[in-house]
Amino acid sequence: MADLAHTGFDVALIQIDPTTAEGFEAPLRLRQAVPGARIVVLANRPELALLREALRNHINGLAELWTPANAVLALLRCAPDQLLVDGDTALAIADRARSASVSGTTTATPPAAPHLTKREQEVLELLGRGFDTSNIAERLGVSIHTVRGHVKKLMQKLRARTQLQAVLNASELGILPRLDRERAHVDPVGGGSSPN
Repeated sequence: MADLAHTGFDVALIQIDPTTAEGFEAPLRLRQAVPGARIVVLANRPELALLREALRNHINGLAELWTPANAVLALLRCAPDQLLVDGDTALAIADRARSASVSGTTTATPPAAPHLTKREQEVLELLGRGFDTSNIAERLGVSIHTVRGHVKKLMQKLRARTQLQAVLNASELGILPRLDRERAHVDPVGGGSSPN
């Protein structure tokens, strides 16, 4: 991996198997070797733990292995300081986390869900469907500054550093309704969502 630093690349697409002991080793070594590179990880069954590792280690994109090429290309074009997750992948991770929570396979006692206002709940649901702040403002008929204020409060209440983390935390806490994959389509380039 040390030799990779001298190849002069900007972007890396890595396929991993998160179920093996090595799991996340290659992206981490690549991040250490080439700190400024954009790294997108494809995994056969990404779980919440993998998403947390991606956030913690400044990975730029995460998608399931069978994600369509145009969505993977959009992830590869992401800004170097962002983590983008393909919409269907985010829904799959949230579903798996919710299923694990319902089936009792988690050992820790989950924290109590924070109280959200009706408007905060609306904003959270739209974030969960892939809308960005300007789309949410347009949809709710409020200013983008108002939406940003709600998002900021949501992130504080859900103890999240990013909007994606807020959505995942809300899903884990059971306060984000289950999203119908057939009806929600997330546009990874524009960040908007629209019914099919």
